[in-house]
Amino acid sequence: MKLSTSKLFLIFIISFLIFIVTWLFRDNRDLKKEVFLFEQKLESSKSNINSLLGDDYIRFQNYNLPIDKQLNIYSEQDTISFADLVEKYKELLIFRYSEVNCMACVEKEIVNLRDFIDRNDIKLVVIASYTNDRDLFLFKRVNKIPKYIIYNIKEGALNLPVENINLPYYFILDSNYKANNLFVPDKNFPERSLKYLNSVVKKY
Repeated sequence: MKLSTSKLFLIFIISFLIFIVTWLFRDNRDLKKEVFLFEQKLESSKSNINSLLGDDYIRFQNYNLPIDKQLNIYSEQDTISFADLVEKYKELLIFRYSEVNCMACVEKEIVNLRDFIDRNDIKLVVIASYTNDRDLFLFKRVNKIPKYIIYNIKEGALNLPVENINLPYYFILDSNYKANNLFVPDKNFPERSLKYLNSVVKKY
């Protein structure tokens, strides 16, 4: 039995409406996805800007502040002063952290450093603060840190404002005995750490 013209027209209209609704739904879903991705990128950019502004403020706080060159740091093998470090290396990169810092941040930077050292020639000393030497030993073993680049120091002994932010940081030590080229890494932006380390290699 043939369908009447009105029924065919009705079927066409219904099919057309279904197509339009489906298209609008899919388009709306794609739009929502695009908006979500844009908001994520915007939030990431805002976080990055805030982090950079925070770095500038930290550098300003610590600018030109001296480090006691007679201050001692110690390892399992020896005890040396900052003056000894400068005499031995002239200038070197210091990675500074404490057991009370954000350990996820510390471990992220240790991975970055370990990979970076494998590919680059860089003078580096890690200066940590542990109340228990055994904890330092375990941290070194778990994270496969070479014994010769890590020392321990009393918490807050450097007497720099950056010590109070509970985050690891880098700086360059030279004969001025100041925290030059200070940088606080952000685990949310690992590319900034690699950029900093590359700049250090090129400059020093």
